[in-house]
Amino acid sequence: MQEDGGLVKISMLQAMLRSMAVKAAKGDSRSQKLMMDIIRMAEVAKIEQEEEDQININIVFTE
Repeated sequence: MQEDGGLVKISMLQAMLRSMAVKAAKGDSRSQKLMMDIIRMAEVAKIEQEEEDQININIVFTE
């Protein structure tokens, strides 16, 4: 891929997502739907990860 006048190596996944994003920006409705679905899935995954990262500690002091 060429960016800012030089070649940049990117993964196949990144290339596919970039291509889909360009198509979506140009008005391709299928690409727009797929991009929105991917964004929603990523947001759900992020929220689930944040919930897993929260630690609840209950301490009971007895004498």
